[in-house]
Amino acid sequence: MTTFWDDVWIKDKPLKDTFKRLVQLESNLNAKVADRVTWNGERSAPNWSWVREIRGRTRAELNELEGMFSTIKMKIEKEDYWSWKLSGSGTFSTHTLTKHIMSSSYPTIVSNIPTQRNVLVPKKLGVFIWRARRERLSVLFELDKRGIDLHSILCPVCDDMIETVDHALFSCKKVREIWDKVFMWWGIGTNQKSLDDMLNGFSYLQCSELGVKIWQATIWTSIYLI
Repeated sequence: MTTFWDDVWIKDKPLKDTFKRLVQLESNLNAKVADRVTWNGERSAPNWSWVREIRGRTRAELNELEGMFSTIKMKIEKEDYWSWKLSGSGTFSTHTLTKHIMSSSYPTIVSNIPTQRNVLVPKKLGVFIWRARRERLSVLFELDKRGIDLHSILCPVCDDMIETVDHALFSCKKVREIWDKVFMWWGIGTNQKSLDDMLNGFSYLQCSELGVKIWQATIWTSIYLI
């Protein structure tokens, strides 16, 4: 709750530090702004409550304080309301919040790697591929980069290479056996050198647009299951 003496500032200080004598005579230090200042139309009017009459040097402080508020003009046309600054309309949306978080966390990659959708698979697969392309999966190499103490960062499947996203989903010799069978099933050569190559283009396919979608769904599903 906003209080008058603590939360109203002038000259980079709260009122309690600027008008110290008045604070000592205040009857309620927890008084809100509305308790001490009221507005009649566009002008303010004080509503003080002191423990005794103001006199001496304290009167000078009171005159200064009242003079300050006499210069304030307010025009209230409607009730207070919340406004979402990240949206031009002022309306909150999870989309603008997500976009803000992503741009703050990963400013160099968000605009370069857009999300993709394929109506043939659940949305969670699209999200998983989106994270994989950004190397944001919990493989051992990424966990080690974030300061997590691990016994080893070698691939637990082959125990031969560091477990990166590319290795875990594409390059591991055990995983390559799966991809060889997938490519053989489709009658396509395994010319792709990395996970990124496989996800970024389907120019090697000689089929219809629907066929490309089906192949993409096959790739995504295989990656997710691996």
